[in-house]
Amino acid sequence: MKLVDPSNPLWSLSLTCLLLCASIKSAQVIGHLWLPDSMEAPVPASALIHSATLVSAGLYLLLRFNILINILSFTSYILVLGAITAAYGGVVAASQTDVKKLLAYSTVSHCGFLFVCAALNNAYLVVIYLFLHGIFKALTFFCVGSFIRVSSSQDTRQMGVLSRYIPVDTILLIICSSNLGGFPFTLGYLYKQLFLASLTFSVVNLVVLGLCFVGMLTSLVYVYRLVYYCAFDLQKGSVNLLLKELSANTSLDKNYWSATTLIQIITVYTLLGLAIYLYILLYSYAVHSNLVLDNFPFIFEANKVNMVESEKLYSIYVNYFYCLYVVVIGVLITIECRREYTWPRKLSFVIFLLIFTFSLVCSL
Repeated sequence: MKLVDPSNPLWSLSLTCLLLCASIKSAQVIGHLWLPDSMEAPVPASALIHSATLVSAGLYLLLRFNILINILSFTSYILVLGAITAAYGGVVAASQTDVKKLLAYSTVSHCGFLFVCAALNNAYLVVIYLFLHGIFKALTFFCVGSFIRVSSSQDTRQMGVLSRYIPVDTILLIICSSNLGGFPFTLGYLYKQLFLASLTFSVVNLVVLGLCFVGMLTSLVYVYRLVYYCAFDLQKGSVNLLLKELSANTSLDKNYWSATTLIQIITVYTLLGLAIYLYILLYSYAVHSNLVLDNFPFIFEANKVNMVESEKLYSIYVNYFYCLYVVVIGVLITIECRREYTWPRKLSFVIFLLIFTFSLVCSL
């Protein structure tokens, strides 16, 4: 006697309701509207909501009912839903000026990647990504909280050159954003390689692959907007800088830690220590597996026949993706070069592009 009968419509109806609950809880498309509205909460509450609690509950539900999803063949629906969410969240996040809304829609995009990993039966990568997103998104929120406190605004158009007042938080924001954007030699970069491998070695159509490409490439745009417009933009930041220098409150010039609390400092460095430990674990896993098809436990058995073709296809996808990666960075730098009036700033943008391209080639 079968415990689950795929022909019984009640099983499909029950699983559909479960997937609906999971998609709303993990902020997938159409059910994501509650997530940007939760930005009214204070920064520590937002860090908790967006990193480790609410958005992870729906994914946990998917993992618990993974066997039922495979029996009833619902994996393709989850795969398409996650890919659409990843692309949609990244595109919308790249167009936001409210720094909290930007982080909220980036969370929507990352939740889409988590759904794709769950649809690929890749529990290992799901757990790794939960740690990756949880740690660095919480750290990013803490750093952004300091920027909001100094500028007294959540709008990136009211910020700029705040790196002079809070350089420590600026450095931490660069580190966290680089991991979320997947810069070379970071934890996010290792994750993107494993994620591309899981997409290549599984039954994935080009539409899903293209949507995931869009989601990963747009992460560069909103990470760049977050860091540059908050901390380094001289065009609109010069006015704010002059007003702050003329104001009576000069404590920010004397103490770089005045925008943070003691518990925030302890939390940030604790999470950074956990991130370093996770980086070591993920790097050892990537080196041990060597991105070989046999060493991936989540690969479908049907795809192990064409190992050579799959590995060639993987190398093509990786090279194609990182070529687009460099193009997006180049476009962003070109746009900012046109806005700058000083040649030292323009030269610094070009040097950064060359260093970034060289480090990307070396890491590949």
